[in-house]
Amino acid sequence: MRWVAALALLGPAAAWAGPTGHEVAAARRATAALRGLAALERGGVQLGEAGRSLAYARSVLAYERSESVRKLSAYEVRRLARRQSARRRGRALYKLSRGGVLRVLFDEDRADTSARITKARTVRALVRHDLAELAVYRAAERRAGAALAASVRTSQALSALATFADLQADLVEGGREGLARAAAEAETAVRRAAARGARLPPGLRRSLARERRSLRRARRSLLRPRGLVRPVRGRVVGRFGPYRDKVLRVEAERAGIELAARPGEVVRAVAAGKVVFTGEIPGFGLVAVIDHGDGFLSVTGRLMGLVVAPEAQVAAGGPLGRAAPKTEDDGLGTTVYLELRHGTRPIDPAPLLARRRRRAAG
Repeated sequence: MRWVAALALLGPAAAWAGPTGHEVAAARRATAALRGLAALERGGVQLGEAGRSLAYARSVLAYERSESVRKLSAYEVRRLARRQSARRRGRALYKLSRGGVLRVLFDEDRADTSARITKARTVRALVRHDLAELAVYRAAERRAGAALAASVRTSQALSALATFADLQADLVEGGREGLARAAAEAETAVRRAAARGARLPPGLRRSLARERRSLRRARRSLLRPRGLVRPVRGRVVGRFGPYRDKVLRVEAERAGIELAARPGEVVRAVAAGKVVFTGEIPGFGLVAVIDHGDGFLSVTGRLMGLVVAPEAQVAAGGPLGRAAPKTEDDGLGTTVYLELRHGTRPIDPAPLLARRRRRAAG
């Protein structure tokens, strides 16, 4: 009972050092609410990006569907033209045969007019060519029709998924509001207890601190402005989207960005994640692909001396390799390529990169 005597010596203020049952229950409610809120925050970000990726996939499918319709129309026009041509030539072949096509096909060595036989052979070859072309157009029509049907089915499935995602987003938003109120009320009770000197049990304090950190991390989405580590210090010299190639002088489209780099400069990961691929990709040299979770992937290219391998975990800003000198001039100089995707949807990473830091003088 020594602790009772010590408590008496410390005076009446020490008697208030322990939290009440209500305050402990409030801390537990705050812990549970913060945990649920963090899960909803992560789910909300993922649903938002999934919705945008679904919209992107639907736009791609709409383009493919219009292309399938255009091809079907073009193939039908060509098939009908080829069929008419085959009929005309078939009639001409029949007239040249003087009694039927069989005579020209199987009895050409008889003493007939040489010019007639030569012409008949030419027309017969053209008819065969027309029939072969007709078969090609029919097969192409079948393929285009199958592609159109598949894109329609996929589009319908994506529409259903988009509707489901919207419903989930509404549920997430409603749950977020309720949990945020509950967490705020419980945190208020915990702060009041701390203000009067009450100390929660160590395990509960650690759990509460852990869930607060988890919520802060969940609210720091990968897509927050300036939230990505710069792979290299250089500025963006090749922007996302349509551009004109300086060397080839043709219109092209870039799914990522090109960052100016010094040959041999250390190239860093834009965010934490797991390396899922390393290797050569034509046009981008040696690349490292990192899975950042929640459907996000980054592709960092034009590397040499990789220091990571598939399945490796990398931290945000962790080294991947070094910037490689270019073997072919593209008018941009030495660069590092960066691409960010959610699913199949490319995202412009330029607004998300941390600000450039100036090098120290000397």
